[in-house]
Amino acid sequence: MIKKLLFYGILLLCNKLMAQENVQKLILKTHVFPDGVALRWTPSNAYLWRQWSKNGFRVERYKIAIQNKATEASEAVCIGGQSILPYDSIQWQTLAQSKPKSILIQSCLGNRNRRIVNKADYLQNREEEEQCYLFSMLAMQSDFDLNLAAGLGIMDKEIQSGTTYLYKIYPINSIEKDTQYIIVNTDEPNQLPIISTFNAKLSEQHIQLEWQSSDYSSDYFAYKLERSMDSGKTYVELNETPLVPNISMNPSTTKIDYYTDSVSKYSQLILYRIRGISYFGQLSLPSKADSIIIYPTTKAFPQFVEARSTDSIKVNIHWQFDSLQSQFIKGFYITECDSTEGTFDKIDSNIIEPNQRSISINTHKNTCYFKVNAITFNETYNSSLPALMQRVDSFPPAIPTIYKVTVDSLGIVLLQWHKSHSSDVMAYKVYRGNFINEEFTCITSYYLNDTFISDTLFTRMIRDSVHYKVTAIDHHYNESSYSITMGIAVPNAIPPAPPVIHQITYTNKVVLIKWYPSNSRPIIRYDLTRINVNTASKKVIQINSTDTIYIDTTVIAGNTYAYTMQAINIKNLLSISAKAYEIKIPSNNIMPMVEISKTFNDSANNTLLFYWSYPYHEDVKYYRIVQKLSNGRTETIGQTAENNSFYTYYYLKPYTMTNYFIIAYFKDGRRSLF
Repeated sequence: MIKKLLFYGILLLCNKLMAQENVQKLILKTHVFPDGVALRWTPSNAYLWRQWSKNGFRVERYKIAIQNKATEASEAVCIGGQSILPYDSIQWQTLAQSKPKSILIQSCLGNRNRRIVNKADYLQNREEEEQCYLFSMLAMQSDFDLNLAAGLGIMDKEIQSGTTYLYKIYPINSIEKDTQYIIVNTDEPNQLPIISTFNAKLSEQHIQLEWQSSDYSSDYFAYKLERSMDSGKTYVELNETPLVPNISMNPSTTKIDYYTDSVSKYSQLILYRIRGISYFGQLSLPSKADSIIIYPTTKAFPQFVEARSTDSIKVNIHWQFDSLQSQFIKGFYITECDSTEGTFDKIDSNIIEPNQRSISINTHKNTCYFKVNAITFNETYNSSLPALMQRVDSFPPAIPTIYKVTVDSLGIVLLQWHKSHSSDVMAYKVYRGNFINEEFTCITSYYLNDTFISDTLFTRMIRDSVHYKVTAIDHHYNESSYSITMGIAVPNAIPPAPPVIHQITYTNKVVLIKWYPSNSRPIIRYDLTRINVNTASKKVIQINSTDTIYIDTTVIAGNTYAYTMQAINIKNLLSISAKAYEIKIPSNNIMPMVEISKTFNDSANNTLLFYWSYPYHEDVKYYRIVQKLSNGRTETIGQTAENNSFYTYYYLKPYTMTNYFIIAYFKDGRRSLF
């Protein structure tokens, strides 16, 4: 018995694995009612629907267990006859002739053998079939009786309680094959889940209802929204027709659906809830109601009158606000910031009364910006323009102290100083002079917030020293006295600036080095130093000063090389070495072939999707997709933007056989076989 159940479990597992490997063509839904088992299935595209509707489907039932005990092997029982086909014209007359149903009738009974003369006829016929397929599938989702009429569903009432059945569904005598299996226990009727992800949010003057439809896609195809204005005593439907969510192309993607309800009454409790509509026309129990209250808002804004300091701590703030609009706000609160562009922070968490128009606050800041904010019952904020508060201050800040001045061989000076001891310092100014007794020149065209600055000296400076002073500036733009003067000797000989290597690549068994030239003049040559990391051997190559490219053809496969450069000027002064770059020369220039692991042919959209895996994926720069032509030549059809492992080809010609290959191009210049 255990082996029997194990066999059916393996059968279902194999069916699921095949559906994952090859795109599932037949989509199956089932529901266990107290009096029977309902089955409905859907072809995944219009082409399959047309093909499978010719000979119909067969549904076979196997009894596999009674009271959870495996039974002996039972013969297949055909449910609904040997072939389940769409209704004929007489049977269709019993159904109402609404527009969706009429489209379904035309799709089931109409002439599908239209003569195709040219490409235009083919495209028109395919477009019409796609439209009929989409409209028909939508109609059948909301009406299980239409599934029965279209030959895409069955109700099995010849079942026994306490019995477990295996159902097998497949198209009859069709080139396109797909078989689906499902195990059903008649003692376990399906229970529709209650939607738990539903909530209502206020969006300006509208209410936005949202729920996570992706969590219930296997249970519901549409939804009904309900609203109560009497604290939940009665509910009315918001949507006359069921809300059908948009279908996501990725089933694993979390999807949220929305519905917007307009505000009908203010200051009143409103309750919302949602129900799901199953694929068999059942309506679920309502979700937990979510409540919301919308209050009227105001467009009135506070207007600042003044923010005046009376002493070193206290500031009196006054503002105006329309008294008729006070009933629409909870009150006011004050925010402050050091600038108009920064973030304004609350001074006090307590809300000021709606009829109050002034307040005194404490702050130690000499300069500050304030805003008055009116807060509404909907937690929106109407803010005034920022107002500046400045205390009277004519005292300069404390003098900063220079503690270090250095200069390198390129004439780059680094000047550093200690912060001023004053708490209201806003910035610093730096002054420079060639003579200690001359008038110094300000070299900062902006207010400097840091306590250091970099200065560049002229390389042909006549004087052999330079002197610096620093001052501090507070928030009232009072400037301190000069700091103590600090001098520095200018280097007698300044070597040139080094070149900058910006590209080293290996391709076609050679190394290509590119660099930006030295910005010093005049340069007579460059010395390119190559070090073999494997053997520690060194080679110096002299290069013309006008060149910016060098090709090294003497590299050996499997070795690692480090390259650096120096510039030599007309005085034979040598620059510092440029940043060194290492490059590893691959042992083999050709890498193994890329194997295509899976392809998916979307015949409806004439696209072909390639998937592959490659053990050297991390070193690949990009992949190139090529096809082999009938004359034996190859042609590139696309290239991945990055090192992706998939590619979609959008220009597939129908009814053609073509060989495709993937070529990997590596970051170090190698490529794979194909």
